[in-house]
Amino acid sequence: MSVDSDHYYTAGDDTGRAIEVTCPWGTQEMANSILAAISGKTYQPYTATDALLDPAAEIGDAVTVGGYYSVIASINNLFDRACAPTISAPESDEIDDEYPYESKERRETNRQLAQTHSLITKTAEEIRLEVANEIDGLSASISVQLDSITSTVQGLGNQVSQIQQTVNSITLDVTNGTASSQIRLEINGITVASQTIRFTGDVVFESDLSDGTTLISGGCIRTGEISANYIHLGGKMDVYRTASGSSFGGYIGYMSGMTASGSSTAGIAIASSNEAAVVICTTNGARMGYDGVSTVVCTSTQVSITGDTVFINGEPATTSDARLKTEKQYDVEKYLGVFDRLKPCTFVYDGHKRRHFGLIAQEVQEALADEGIPESDFAALCTELPSEEHPDGLYTLRYGEIQIMAIAKIQQLEKKIKDLEGKLNGRFD
Repeated sequence: MSVDSDHYYTAGDDTGRAIEVTCPWGTQEMANSILAAISGKTYQPYTATDALLDPAAEIGDAVTVGGYYSVIASINNLFDRACAPTISAPESDEIDDEYPYESKERRETNRQLAQTHSLITKTAEEIRLEVANEIDGLSASISVQLDSITSTVQGLGNQVSQIQQTVNSITLDVTNGTASSQIRLEINGITVASQTIRFTGDVVFESDLSDGTTLISGGCIRTGEISANYIHLGGKMDVYRTASGSSFGGYIGYMSGMTASGSSTAGIAIASSNEAAVVICTTNGARMGYDGVSTVVCTSTQVSITGDTVFINGEPATTSDARLKTEKQYDVEKYLGVFDRLKPCTFVYDGHKRRHFGLIAQEVQEALADEGIPESDFAALCTELPSEEHPDGLYTLRYGEIQIMAIAKIQQLEKKIKDLEGKLNGRFD
């Protein structure tokens, strides 16, 4: 079985007889199959005169002659009234010389070979090799020019892949008419342009730039684990509850907030999706806020907040060093009029059941007005920043400063008691 002038496959049994077949797609398995099919069979030529044959019969049709099954290899088309032509299957030499015949399979092979053509052209500027099948729309070509080598393969549906090599670049292109991908290797770098880029295995980015920067620009980078010396976030980053990104959870990154004194601060932060709940860690400590109400957490003390109860591990301490205070005045007595106007009461917070002891901030504000003391001189009364729920802000009290008024009041009453005791002792003396 000859594939071409240099390649062939054989299968035989040393009988001295041979079947030669030319097939460009031949394989050893095909040769073995042919041998198995004709083993034990011999060719017998015959001649049958006055054969009763269907006028529509043609070369290749099957007939039975003298009890033997065979094919029509040649026909003498001189018919008589009985329509009995002479048919025969002559010797192989006569078939090759006088009755050339191609089977249906051979004709199909020749037809397919005729559809495919190869071409080699040579000019002063280019050497081109091309193989094409116009019916199937397939072609492949290599073009060698002085400054480039281009290899192109084209298929159905405008599908084209191409490799181009020049002095300073190698470019790989794949396109189907609507979408395309390209990899370009140049002296100063690699350019990859594609809708989807997949890496299987380890991917290592190395840079010898002076700043050690490797830039990845994209809308989404998805991976299982990130290990880095540092992460630089330009602002806040969206965080999703699921890997598919279908449920938005909140933010993480660099955000701004407010200190307890009302000044602005900024640092690493975690926030809810509506930014109502925020935790910000700064050089001034950690800030926790909800709906605009911020809380300062001392990083050296454990703080636990559960419902309306605050648990503190250790005695809370307030900075009281004289070196941090200015304009010191011993004039607490002028505030005792406000102290006398305070109205201790019990109350229940909205949404809670337990009863608390305390003061009402608005009533403290009224006491200040009655005594003619401006709110700027009474830091125990505070107004927090407005929130969505309370656009005018919420009032808070620093009970620790009010306790100092109680100390002054006790000292005042102690002095009065001692004065009365002195007068009584003098009268009895």
